[in-house]
Amino acid sequence: MSSQRKNSSLSTVLALYNNMLGGALLSFPILFRDAGLISSTIITVVSCVISYFTCRIYVMHNKKDEKTVEQSIRRILGRKGEKAFRFITGSYIVFLNIIYLELIVDQLYSAIYYFYDMQGQADHIATKDDLTF
Repeated sequence: MSSQRKNSSLSTVLALYNNMLGGALLSFPILFRDAGLISSTIITVVSCVISYFTCRIYVMHNKKDEKTVEQSIRRILGRKGEKAFRFITGSYIVFLNIIYLELIVDQLYSAIYYFYDMQGQADHIATKDDLTF
Protein backbone atom coordinates (compact mmCIF):
# COMPACT_ATOMS: atom_id res chain seq x y z
CA MET A 1 0.00 0.00 0.00
CA SER A 2 1.28 3.44 -0.92
CA SER A 3 2.06 5.84 1.91
CA GLN A 4 1.68 8.94 -0.26
CA ARG A 5 -0.73 11.56 0.95
CA LYS A 6 -3.63 12.61 -1.28
CA ASN A 7 -4.35 16.28 -1.85
CA SER A 8 -7.81 17.78 -1.79
CA SER A 9 -9.07 19.79 -4.75
CA LEU A 10 -8.71 23.00 -2.77
CA SER A 11 -5.08 22.35 -1.88
CA THR A 12 -4.34 21.42 -5.50
CA VAL A 13 -5.88 24.67 -6.77
CA LEU A 14 -4.04 26.71 -4.16
CA ALA A 15 -0.72 25.03 -5.04
CA LEU A 16 -1.23 25.71 -8.76
CA TYR A 17 -2.26 29.27 -8.05
CA ASN A 18 0.75 29.80 -5.78
CA ASN A 19 3.16 28.53 -8.43
CA MET A 20 1.68 30.63 -11.22
CA LEU A 21 1.33 33.76 -9.13
CA GLY A 22 4.80 33.48 -7.59
CA GLY A 23 6.53 33.67 -10.94
CA ALA A 24 4.22 36.29 -12.35
CA LEU A 25 4.61 38.66 -9.42
CA LEU A 26 8.32 38.91 -10.06
CA SER A 27 7.75 40.06 -13.61
CA PHE A 28 5.08 42.67 -12.74
CA PRO A 29 7.46 45.54 -11.92
CA ILE A 30 9.30 45.09 -15.22
CA LEU A 31 6.00 44.72 -17.09
CA PHE A 32 4.50 47.87 -15.62
CA ARG A 33 7.73 49.85 -16.10
CA ASP A 34 8.19 48.90 -19.76
CA ALA A 35 4.61 48.57 -21.03
CA GLY A 36 2.76 51.31 -19.16
CA LEU A 37 -0.17 51.26 -16.78
CA ILE A 38 -3.10 50.66 -19.16
CA SER A 39 -1.60 47.89 -21.27
CA SER A 40 -0.08 46.24 -18.17
CA THR A 41 -3.46 46.22 -16.47
CA ILE A 42 -5.07 44.63 -19.53
CA ILE A 43 -2.33 41.97 -19.69
CA THR A 44 -2.74 41.28 -15.96
CA VAL A 45 -6.51 40.82 -16.26
CA VAL A 46 -6.11 38.50 -19.26
CA SER A 47 -3.48 36.52 -17.36
CA CYS A 48 -5.82 36.18 -14.37
CA VAL A 49 -8.65 34.91 -16.56
CA ILE A 50 -6.35 32.34 -18.22
CA SER A 51 -5.07 31.20 -14.81
CA TYR A 52 -8.62 30.82 -13.50
CA PHE A 53 -9.73 28.67 -16.43
CA THR A 54 -6.54 26.60 -16.29
CA CYS A 55 -7.09 25.77 -12.62
CA ARG A 56 -10.78 25.11 -13.25
CA ILE A 57 -10.05 22.68 -16.10
CA TYR A 58 -7.40 20.90 -14.03
CA VAL A 59 -9.74 20.44 -11.06
CA MET A 60 -12.58 19.23 -13.31
CA HIS A 61 -10.40 16.57 -14.97
CA ASN A 62 -8.35 15.52 -11.95
CA LYS A 63 -8.87 11.94 -10.79
CA LYS A 64 -8.54 10.89 -7.16
CA ASP A 65 -5.72 8.41 -7.81
CA GLU A 66 -3.54 11.01 -9.61
CA LYS A 67 -1.16 12.63 -7.18
CA THR A 68 0.71 14.95 -9.56
CA VAL A 69 -0.09 17.15 -12.52
CA GLU A 70 2.23 15.02 -14.67
CA GLN A 71 0.05 11.97 -14.08
CA SER A 72 -3.02 13.90 -15.24
CA ILE A 73 -1.17 15.21 -18.30
CA ARG A 74 0.03 11.68 -19.17
CA ARG A 75 -3.53 10.32 -18.90
CA ILE A 76 -5.13 13.11 -20.94
CA LEU A 77 -2.45 13.90 -23.54
CA GLY A 78 -0.32 10.74 -23.60
CA ARG A 79 3.48 10.42 -23.48
CA LYS A 80 4.10 13.15 -26.07
CA GLY A 81 1.92 15.54 -24.11
CA GLU A 82 3.83 14.70 -20.95
CA LYS A 83 7.14 15.44 -22.69
CA ALA A 84 5.73 18.73 -23.99
CA PHE A 85 4.54 19.56 -20.48
CA ARG A 86 8.01 18.87 -19.06
CA PHE A 87 9.63 21.02 -21.77
CA ILE A 88 7.22 23.91 -21.19
CA THR A 89 7.64 23.67 -17.42
CA GLY A 90 11.43 23.58 -17.72
CA SER A 91 11.40 26.55 -20.11
CA TYR A 92 9.18 28.43 -17.69
CA ILE A 93 11.64 27.84 -14.85
CA VAL A 94 14.58 29.02 -16.99
CA PHE A 95 12.61 32.13 -18.00
CA LEU A 96 11.78 32.91 -14.37
CA ASN A 97 15.43 32.54 -13.39
CA ILE A 98 16.34 35.09 -16.07
CA ILE A 99 13.75 37.48 -14.62
CA TYR A 100 15.10 36.88 -11.08
CA LEU A 101 18.62 37.62 -12.31
CA GLU A 102 17.51 40.81 -14.06
CA LEU A 103 15.71 42.06 -10.95
CA ILE A 104 18.67 41.23 -8.69
CA VAL A 105 21.16 42.94 -11.00
CA ASP A 106 18.92 46.00 -11.31
CA GLN A 107 18.66 46.33 -7.52
CA LEU A 108 22.37 45.64 -7.02
CA TYR A 109 23.34 48.27 -9.60
CA SER A 110 21.21 50.88 -7.84
CA ALA A 111 22.82 50.07 -4.48
CA ILE A 112 26.37 50.18 -5.89
CA TYR A 113 25.66 53.41 -7.74
CA TYR A 114 24.32 54.95 -4.52
CA PHE A 115 27.53 54.14 -2.63
CA TYR A 116 29.73 55.42 -5.45
CA ASP A 117 27.66 58.60 -5.57
CA MET A 118 28.06 59.09 -1.81
CA GLN A 119 31.83 58.99 -2.28
CA GLY A 120 31.70 61.39 -5.23
CA GLN A 121 32.86 58.66 -7.62
CA ALA A 122 29.65 58.20 -9.63
CA ASP A 123 31.47 58.97 -12.88
CA HIS A 124 33.70 55.89 -12.34
CA ILE A 125 30.82 53.41 -12.70
CA ALA A 126 29.32 52.30 -16.01
CA THR A 127 25.77 53.28 -16.87
CA LYS A 128 23.02 50.68 -16.99
CA ASP A 129 23.01 50.84 -20.78
CA ASP A 130 26.72 49.97 -21.13
CA LEU A 131 27.66 46.35 -21.65
CA THR A 132 30.64 45.60 -19.45
CA PHE A 133 32.46 42.45 -18.41
